Amino acid sequence: MIISVSRRTDIPAFYGEWFINRIREKYCKVHNPFNPQQISIVELAPEKVDAIVFWSKNPAPFIQFLPEFEKYGYRYYFLFTLNPYPPPLEGNLPPIRKRIETFRTLSNKIGNERVVWRYDPIIFSSKYDMLFHLKAFNEISENLKGACCRVIISVIDFYRKVERRLKEIEKTTSDRFDRMPDSASGTVRLIKQMAEIAQRNGIQLQTCCEPELAHSANVPDGKCIDDELIYRIFNIKTDNRKDPGQRPECKCVVSRDVGSPDTCQHKCAYCYAVTSFETADRRAKQHDPSIPFLVPS
Repeated sequence: MIISVSRRTDIPAFYGEWFINRIREKYCKVHNPFNPQQISIVELAPEKVDAIVFWSKNPAPFIQFLPEFEKYGYRYYFLFTLNPYPPPLEGNLPPIRKRIETFRTLSNKIGNERVVWRYDPIIFSSKYDMLFHLKAFNEISENLKGACCRVIISVIDFYRKVERRLKEIEKTTSDRFDRMPDSASGTVRLIKQMAEIAQRNGIQLQTCCEPELAHSANVPDGKCIDDELIYRIFNIKTDNRKDPGQRPECKCVVSRDVGSPDTCQHKCAYCYAVTSFETADRRAKQHDPSIPFLVPS
């Protein structure tokens, strides 16, 4: 079983103490996000876990716990999101330079194949145009040279909650967001140029849930939770079935997520896992690192 930690919230950034406690206890409890009354127990003993995939924008607070994972023999890798957006698109994050330092520190500790960069999502607006992304992507790529082997990119999806928050930004700024970025031929050119930049720095570019763009740009359409990567790094075969709980375009293999929605504290305007920042703040206050649940209900 692959454990996803987590699509629903940034556990390494905010709830690392809870997760290491769960590792020590060898289990956690998870509410079904669609039916909170349905509770399941997820076994976390090393012999029950094929691999752990960590998702984070700022795993710096979590690095202190990694020796314990190594001691117990867990196999794991990180999906590390590095975006260049300032507030109000992204909030409650260290400066990008600091996060790049964290990426390199993590890569030095566990190896550059085990820290996958995610430049996600790509947002187009009057402020964040093609030139903005090329400049930002080039700068981050150069700074990650030698510390990273793969970058995964995707274009923003306009979920209802995301649309609501972006409209609020448009009300208070002069910025205007492109609601149909996938339809622009410039997006394909951008991805091709990003792939060339990545290649110059020893990094392979893949897309996430973007099969048509990947085909048009002649780049691989990858998967974040990747059985092939796990086999290459750890020489272990895992379930290679597509995860039926993810959207049709997603190629990720089956995993078990231990996070809870509406708990992340990064306050990113484009976040699909947070209904509102107020709800996330309220639920985060309910967190107790000593209990089996990330939040009680």
